[in-house]
Amino acid sequence: MSFEMKAKKAHEDISMKAFAEGFISMRSAGKPLTQPSYSFRDVPQCARDLGGSVLQEVTDRDPFNEHMAEMVLLCNEAMRRHAKKLSQKRSRKGNLVKKTSKPLSLEYIADRIDVDDPIFGFFVRTANLDEAKQNADGQTVPASSFAVGNVPPTIVRGGMLQGFITVTTFTNWQKTFRFDSMHDSAFAFDDPNLAEDMLNGTRKYDRHGKLAEVMQATVHCGDPWNEGIVWPRIAEISLLGALGCGKALLELVIERLESSPAKKMHNYDFVVLQATDNSIPFYESMGFVRVGCITEDEQFGKTEETVETSSVDENDVQATPELAIDDSFGDASTVNQQGQSDSASKPNSALANIKETPNEVVSSEVLEYTTKQPYEKVCDIAKQFKVDVWDIIYMNKDLYQELIPSSYLMRDTKLFIPSKQGRYDATSNALHNARKFGGKSRSVQWYFSQDDESPKEIAKKFNVKCRDLVKANSNRIADLQPSSRLIENTRIQVSHLHMHNDQFVPYCHWTFPDDSFSTSEPSYMMARRLNRKKRSDAKSRPVESSFPRVTKYEPPAVSAETKSDCSGAEAPGSTKKKQKGSKKRARHPDEPVPPKRPANAFMVFCGEIRASMIGKPASEITKVASEKVRNAFHFV
Repeated sequence: MSFEMKAKKAHEDISMKAFAEGFISMRSAGKPLTQPSYSFRDVPQCARDLGGSVLQEVTDRDPFNEHMAEMVLLCNEAMRRHAKKLSQKRSRKGNLVKKTSKPLSLEYIADRIDVDDPIFGFFVRTANLDEAKQNADGQTVPASSFAVGNVPPTIVRGGMLQGFITVTTFTNWQKTFRFDSMHDSAFAFDDPNLAEDMLNGTRKYDRHGKLAEVMQATVHCGDPWNEGIVWPRIAEISLLGALGCGKALLELVIERLESSPAKKMHNYDFVVLQATDNSIPFYESMGFVRVGCITEDEQFGKTEETVETSSVDENDVQATPELAIDDSFGDASTVNQQGQSDSASKPNSALANIKETPNEVVSSEVLEYTTKQPYEKVCDIAKQFKVDVWDIIYMNKDLYQELIPSSYLMRDTKLFIPSKQGRYDATSNALHNARKFGGKSRSVQWYFSQDDESPKEIAKKFNVKCRDLVKANSNRIADLQPSSRLIENTRIQVSHLHMHNDQFVPYCHWTFPDDSFSTSEPSYMMARRLNRKKRSDAKSRPVESSFPRVTKYEPPAVSAETKSDCSGAEAPGSTKKKQKGSKKRARHPDEPVPPKRPANAFMVFCGEIRASMIGKPASEITKVASEKVRNAFHFV
C-alpha cells in the first residue's frame, strides 16, 4: 500500500473520530461582534518602542473572535490615515503618488480566524496614560505641550487597540501548488508598472529561484478538500494591522519563530505572507522578497462541451482526476476516492445530512523504509537518510501519533522517509539543476540567456532540438528565430518543450479546490528565511527585551459589554448567596461557579429502579440496575 493510500485511510479514521467528538473545524455562525466603546479616530499612534502601550500575547483563537470588530475598525482607520498622508503628498507632487488599496475585509479576517490552525499572535493596546493627550492627527503628546490649540484635547483611554498580528502554519488548498520563481507564469499577470519595477530592480524578488527551490523541497502533506495541504516548515503571517507598531510586531514574531523549538506539527524555517500594494516596501525593508507561486489550471485544454457537462448537476460530487506524476510536478502525489465502502455508505444519523466531498491526499515525494532489526531509533534512521528527524515524524503522524525522535521501533516497522527526488524536482533553474543535481529534476527548466546569445546556442548547451526550443518560446517572445540575438537575462524554457505555458497560472492565495482562476486574483506572495536559534541562543531575545514586558492576554475594559463596574463591590442592602468554599475556589476566586452537571443515562435509569425498590440498600439497587443495563445491551 502506497504512502497516499495509508495516509488517506489514517486520515479518514482520525477525521471520523474527530467529527464524532466535535473537533472537526467547520464554518459556522459565530457570536455577534462586540463593538468597542471608543472611536478609532481617538486612538493614538503607537510609539516605535511601544512606550505607553501594553503588549499582550494571544495563544488561542477565542480572543481574536471576541475582538474581531476592533481588528476590522483598526484596519479601516490605518487605511484612512495612510490615505490622508498620500493625499498630502499628492497635493505637493501632483498625481504621481499611487492610490491606497482597500483594507482587510471582515469576511477575510473572520475566515482566517475561523480556519487557521494553529493560530497565535499579539495585541498592542494603550496603557492607562491619564496625563497623555493626543492631537488631531492621532499623535500622542504630553499634556503640557497641548495647552494651546484649536482642537480640544482628547484623553487617551487605556485598552484601545493599536495593533494586532496573527501567525499560523502555511496551508493551501490547491493540489498542484508549487513554489517556483523561475516559471514564466508566476509573474505573467503583473501589471506593466509592476513588471517594469521588477525588471529594473525596484521590487525585490527571488530572481534565480533559490528561495522558492528550498521552500518547495520542504515536506508537505494534506487533503485539499478537507484540512488543506500543510507545510510544517513554513510559517505564515496571516493578519497584520497596526497604527505605528507594525514593524515592532513583525520583528517580535520573527524572533519568536526563530527561537521556537521543533515540534511534531511545525518546525519553522521560513515565513511567508500575502502582501498588498501599499505594504510591499514595508515588507521589503524587513527582509522579505517576492517569491513565485504557480498552480495548474485544471480547465486548460478542456472543450466547452466538457465544461458544460461537468457542471450539469451541482449535487453530484465528482472525484477529481488522478494527477499523473508528470515532469512538471514530480514531487506531488495524489490518490482519489473512487467509491465508498460498505461502511461509508451507511453513515449514522449524525452524518446522514453531511454532503460527501472528494478525499485525496497530496504529499511531497517519499520512500518507504522497513526496519531490519528491533530497537532502531527514529533519530538514527534520520541520520542514515540525511533528513531532518522532525520531517520523518510529520510524514508518519497519522500512522504513529506518539512518535518522537527517541522512539524505539519494532522490527519490520514501516516508515515513510522524505525522498531525494523531491529535492531534485524542487529546482527549475536549468544551470543549478545541471551543476548540483546532474539534471535529475523532472520539473520545467528555465534559463536566463547571456547577452547576444542565440536560441541555437542555448539548444546546443542543453542538448535539445532548436526547432522545438524556438516553438516553445515563440508565444512569449515575438519573432523568435534560431539565429536571434537575445537580450541579457531573457527567460528561456529549455525542457518539457511540448508543454504549453497557459497550462499554469499564478497562485491565488486563500482559494479552494472548487474556485476557478477567472474569479480570483493572483496574490503577491513574499517570503524570507528564518535564522533559527538553538539551545542557549534561543533564550536570548533582544527584540522582545527592548519592548514592554509581554503579558498574557486579558480582556480589556473598553468594549461595549464591559462598561459597567465589575469590581465586585456589593450594593447596599443587596443579598449575595454565599458560595461553597473549596481549594480550587481559593486558588481561582474570580472564576464563576460552574453549573451542576446533568445526570447521565445510567443515573436516570438508576433513579427509576430506586423508585421501584424503595427501602432496599443503595448497593443492591446499583447492582440490579447494572445487571439490567448489561443484559439490555448484551455487554460481555
